[in-house]
Amino acid sequence: MRRNSRDLAFKLIYESFFTIDIDFSIREDEFENVSKEEFDFAISIFEKYKENKTDILSKIEKNLKNYTIDRIYKLDLALLCLIIIDIDYLQTPIAISVNEGIELAKIYSTEKSPKFLNGIIRTIYGEVNDW
Repeated sequence: MRRNSRDLAFKLIYESFFTIDIDFSIREDEFENVSKEEFDFAISIFEKYKENKTDILSKIEKNLKNYTIDRIYKLDLALLCLIIIDIDYLQTPIAISVNEGIELAKIYSTEKSPKFLNGIIRTIYGEVNDW
């Protein structure tokens, strides 16, 4: 269930990089394969992103080495935001959050994205033995 929710939340975060308002009511057909519970959880993740966008992006930017946030592939940036929300605001264990983000990266992003995401998350949260 959570994977579908994270998938949808990731897409909403990504979409928000390019549009100001996202109207869920006119796009119900896009969500037909998502249960009400999955949809509600995805929206709660997205709301956390909107409420904390500045802090989340700042956390990412502060932990980049030889890189700027505007150079990050937008799909990877959306995935980083999702992982940080999961860890910081939903108290999901780091290992689960990173695994979910990397699985989504394997589907939607480049071959190098899982390693890149893992590196940034390790820089932010440090080495964790149970990853």
